[in-house]
Amino acid sequence: MLAKEISYKILAAEIKKNKGKCLGEGFSTPKPKGSCSSTARSFAKSIARGVPAVQLVETAKAILADDATLGIQRNNKVLKRIAKGGPTHAARQAFAAFDSVNLRAPMRVSRDSIGQRDDYPWIRPQDFTFCLQREKRLDLLLPAADLQTSRLILQEYWRRFKNQYDDHGIFQELTPQELQLTVPIKIHGDEGKKKSPIMLMSWQPVLGSGTSRSITLPAAVQKEAMNMNFLGHCETTRFLSFAALKETYWDNPGVLQKAMTLIAEDLLAFMRKGIPLEDSNLPLRVAVVSIKGDWPWLIEAGALTRHFRRAPKKGESAMVGEGICHLCLAGCDGYPMHEVGDAAKFLATMGSAASLCPWNTLAPWVDLLPASPSFHPYMFRPDLWHNFHLGQGRYWLSSAFVVLLPLFGDGGVEVRFQRMTASWREYCSRKRIRLLAIRLQYFVIC
Repeated sequence: MLAKEISYKILAAEIKKNKGKCLGEGFSTPKPKGSCSSTARSFAKSIARGVPAVQLVETAKAILADDATLGIQRNNKVLKRIAKGGPTHAARQAFAAFDSVNLRAPMRVSRDSIGQRDDYPWIRPQDFTFCLQREKRLDLLLPAADLQTSRLILQEYWRRFKNQYDDHGIFQELTPQELQLTVPIKIHGDEGKKKSPIMLMSWQPVLGSGTSRSITLPAAVQKEAMNMNFLGHCETTRFLSFAALKETYWDNPGVLQKAMTLIAEDLLAFMRKGIPLEDSNLPLRVAVVSIKGDWPWLIEAGALTRHFRRAPKKGESAMVGEGICHLCLAGCDGYPMHEVGDAAKFLATMGSAASLCPWNTLAPWVDLLPASPSFHPYMFRPDLWHNFHLGQGRYWLSSAFVVLLPLFGDGGVEVRFQRMTASWREYCSRKRIRLLAIRLQYFVIC
């Protein structure tokens, strides 16, 4: 009840502040219909900023039940429609309400034969970019707000990229002039690990608004370093192309391969032809420089045969290792994966001919994309944060808890963790640190 009351007050302030203004965050449509109120705009803006649709349903119901507080009429059609949503259909109801007053971006949705469906919906990267251009929000894709600055940044980016990957296929596809307006992008895949997993495939620019740390650096340093794409809401830094529930792809690996082939074909056409721009003699293009994601997705997408699932289940297993890394021979016979020193044997196999093929057959969709022929596996990049959070970071944290437990008095493990949680929350409050973990639980971390 408290959460509902707080969100109600926040929304009330948002409505008052944005009264009469159009929806922002790059999700405005050409022209809202006349019946569109500032309340509807504020609700849509909240969705764009990541507020759960269920929370909007509760807030809509609260406003309709007490409209005198905000002076909102009970006949507000958008609020009524959102309030009809339930816990399982909140998002569908909210977006239907926004559609009725033109408060959703007019994105074209393509339909193709994927899995058991002949009309499976997905969004072509070119169509997404056309929408950004129509809404005058290409700044979400370009490294700078204006074309001239973007061209200078992109020219320097590709110069540095060529120094590192001189034989990359991009330089056979595009001329130096065309590269001046070619945005480097990454394909990203991830599977949620909640009760009902969902596979998401998207693409994102390499360059962006920087990080929370980089924007505090001197302007000269920022200009020299180039900004990474971390700041901003994920819907403005990563662009969705395909989504599928677990039951769609779990027993049919061809679903993901078909989806990735469609995305790769569109990105290849985007790179070769580009999209015409009004204020430029060059079309806007994108070029894939890497494919990243969590490990399960990378294994499926790249049909990898060397990966973490190949690790022996016991430390002294007599089985001949098949390899745990697609970039080297760690875990193969004669190259212990547990060596972590500077002289680890597997380090010498990075980029070697022996480690060149971490698959039985290169996935056809990957072969569509330009790459470095000397070492194709470099296209697949593991997500650093997935590795740390679920790997080294998790193990380190578990070990630290074991050391700290004796400091929290007598009793069982659960009782000590409760005391540790109280101490942790008090520390965050005192130091004004954002509380990312509300409760420390041994069965989650250990």
